[in-house]
Amino acid sequence: MTLDTLHDLLVSQLRDLHAAERQVLLIWPQLAQEATSPALRLAIADHRQETTLQVARLVEALDLLGEGPDGPRSRGMEGLLVETLTLISAKGHAAVVDAAILAGCLQVEGYELVGYGTAIELADTLGLDQVVDLLSRTLVEEDAARRRLEMIARTEIHPAAGAAVVEVGPVDDGAIPITSAPSRRRARRASNQGT
Repeated sequence: MTLDTLHDLLVSQLRDLHAAERQVLLIWPQLAQEATSPALRLAIADHRQETTLQVARLVEALDLLGEGPDGPRSRGMEGLLVETLTLISAKGHAAVVDAAILAGCLQVEGYELVGYGTAIELADTLGLDQVVDLLSRTLVEEDAARRRLEMIARTEIHPAAGAAVVEVGPVDDGAIPITSAPSRRRARRASNQGT
């Protein structure tokens, strides 16, 4: 493919998004299975259903441009997914693994939000109102998914991961608990207020 026109760039962007969404569809089930948080599992499952619709919209948008969805894998998305899978393959505290899964999901959403936003701007510049409409519906869904994940992070996963305690080797007859920095700061504040 050559990039001689803005139309060419839009087609390239849509093909990358199509490949990215299809790659994500393959990974969502594994992320949901690894997650222990019911809220995170449900968010991933719900967004997987939306992703199927989003792939269909991308095919429709490309069809409106007289193009097909065939294109290379999305190397950007592939990098994010490989990084997420590598991170969660390191077993650890369930809440921290959930935080890693959530971080990966948010990175995926960030990639998609930027991609759809860019494609909408290109389509708008070219006066392709039907394409803008299709992509705008997806952008709204992606933003809602991002906000839902951020809420789960704030209200459930990050507090649980922040409270994670790791037992380290025996000292005397017990183990020394190591807590996260936020937990140590809260404990210090509480002890300072008590004195």
